[in-house]
Amino acid sequence: LYPLLNEWKGAGLGCVGTLENEMDEKSFLGLCKKTFSPCCLRHTALKGSPVKRVALCGGAGFQLFRDAMAAGADAFVTGDVKYHQFAEAAGRLLLIDAGHYETEKHSTEIIYELLIKKFPNFALRFSETITNPINCY
Repeated sequence: LYPLLNEWKGAGLGCVGTLENEMDEKSFLGLCKKTFSPCCLRHTALKGSPVKRVALCGGAGFQLFRDAMAAGADAFVTGDVKYHQFAEAAGRLLLIDAGHYETEKHSTEIIYELLIKKFPNFALRFSETITNPINCY
């Protein structure tokens, strides 16, 4: 067996970035809705604070909540957030659950770009099959 430990500290789960222009929280929620296209966005109560620094972890990334806080994030976007996790984040930053599938589906585009640069003659196709097991009514 080989341990799958990430020994390179320059990469890992999630990312943190700074928006070019700060946004009010409702506008940022609208941007998340447009970007991820979830059937709904779940989030903590709005604090009335601007959003400038954003942390993101696709899938079920709440384990990085404290890292997002330490990085000075105003908002943290992830998926599969549980009730008590929302309670833990309340009042500290804007926590947004944009859906597990929805926050991961864009990674295929990133992988495509990496592969096509490395193997320009390789034929790549995106599957048109939607694998999200969650539906909203």
